[in-house]
Amino acid sequence: MARRATIINRERERTRNVLLLDTGDTLAPADQTQGKTTIEAMNLMGYDAMVPGERDFTFGAAVFRQRMAEAKFPFLAANLLDASGNLLCKPYVIKEVGGRKIALVGLTGSLVPNVAQAPFGGAAPETLTVQDPLVTAKEVVAKAQQETKIVIVLSHLGSDMDKRLAKEVPGITLILSGHDAQSVYPPLQVDGTTTLIAQAGRQGEYIGLLHVKIDESGVATSQQDSKLVTLGPDVPDDPTLKKLMDRYTASYPNP
Repeated sequence: MARRATIINRERERTRNVLLLDTGDTLAPADQTQGKTTIEAMNLMGYDAMVPGERDFTFGAAVFRQRMAEAKFPFLAANLLDASGNLLCKPYVIKEVGGRKIALVGLTGSLVPNVAQAPFGGAAPETLTVQDPLVTAKEVVAKAQQETKIVIVLSHLGSDMDKRLAKEVPGITLILSGHDAQSVYPPLQVDGTTTLIAQAGRQGEYIGLLHVKIDESGVATSQQDSKLVTLGPDVPDDPTLKKLMDRYTASYPNP
């Protein structure tokens, strides 16, 4: 996290219009705090949005709700319903970047209910439902396009479904992909579409820097400096995030 913050701060210094986004399975590694430390770190780094993955429900739906309430950024999932049939997260949000409106849409994967229903620490499991992402995307993207032509989908569907999404749902500018832990850089453009797809590996090994120009019709062109940055020991720790991680380590030492 501390290395990630260093790269984020560098990018913000050199680029005016930045969105910081996450495609899920983010909370489970911080098992001793049930993801609380992760959310605190993401708040400090200034994340703009994330889509949850199945591992974000490792500690149960009630804990997930607590983490979502603590976040200073929205959790997005247009196809995830709670036990009452209501959306558990916001379906999409509109952000203004560089004077232009951008729609951020979240779509999560089919494994979420399986994890949320597994008992954890005596908490009552909750029945969640994931709706068909293609059907949902057609509805939500069309709605978002009434406000802007720039639509970015945060997807925890996996690469194969993302390619179908690009082909079958018109009007998507970018798909930022998660779930199957692939490294898709430079971005992939699916044949017959203008949609770009990118994915930044797994378990925080990389951070993806996707630089694009977007025209008035919402079509993005990837720039040559789009790349994956390895968060290895050559990247220095950000002092603020290092202090947070050190506090966490002192409070929850390894057994």
